[in-house]
Amino acid sequence: MRAGEMTWPEYQDSVSDRLCVLPVGGTGAHGPHLPLGTDTIVVTELADLLCGRMPCLVLPAIPYGCRTNPVRTGGEFPGNADIRGTTLTALVTEVVAAMYEQGARRFLILNGHYANAPFIFEACADLAPAAPEAQLMTVSWWDMTTERTRDAIARECGVPRADDNHAAIVETSIMMHLAPPSVRTDRIIDDSAEQVFRHTVLPLPSSARTKQGVVFRASGANAAIGARVVDEILGNLVREIAVNLPATTGDVPGSEIFAGEPEYAEAVLPDRYAFPSVLEFDGSARSTAPSGS
Repeated sequence: MRAGEMTWPEYQDSVSDRLCVLPVGGTGAHGPHLPLGTDTIVVTELADLLCGRMPCLVLPAIPYGCRTNPVRTGGEFPGNADIRGTTLTALVTEVVAAMYEQGARRFLILNGHYANAPFIFEACADLAPAAPEAQLMTVSWWDMTTERTRDAIARECGVPRADDNHAAIVETSIMMHLAPPSVRTDRIIDDSAEQVFRHTVLPLPSSARTKQGVVFRASGANAAIGARVVDEILGNLVREIAVNLPATTGDVPGSEIFAGEPEYAEAVLPDRYAFPSVLEFDGSARSTAPSGS
């Protein structure tokens, strides 16, 4: 259910007993073949699909994100519209606080833009004094994929396992599955910088810039890969929500099955997979692990 399409009485009847999902995306270049709103489209569509697996209330997405280190995106391109981290923290804090005041208690903040993650966490931490009964989970969609799946996709496509996310095989495939009309398939290219930096250099050297904003290879992307990744994301999200944001009995289908640790936790590499940040406002944090992507 999309909150933005409901009347206020409909919203009032739904907000207290459903998981509130806040998609947070970004606006920026994703090569010549994907739209500027890719990050927002992906998390909004994922949130809608999550509603098919458990009772959710999808809040209107935040379509602007924080500035990403240009080393990760191959340089600056027209269409990038970034906001400061403090601005994003304030936005998330105030939106969640408003929902809390109206009765919501369980929140999933679903992130689709790499640079947003630490500022979303700051928002959750800032909410503690004013929202003592709130439970929040913050997660970036790629943290719900496994190394096993990403490695398999790379092998099947015959490409090295590199940064396959930004406008490349995985993200392009996800868009082909979730929003096929938005993908300009005739403009899909392979692109990469001459030199890959693991540190920041400003101004960005020309050797670190890509021609079109595709970090690696996008050819080979297809909707079947996208469907495979999306199914894994949703399955792992459902498991994590059932464990970390438990609803009242019977609210979440299958919650009794996933009363312990997620079944996939032992099957992935700990230096790559990150359990989502879950905060309970008694001053503790749980279910955390090193982040990746």
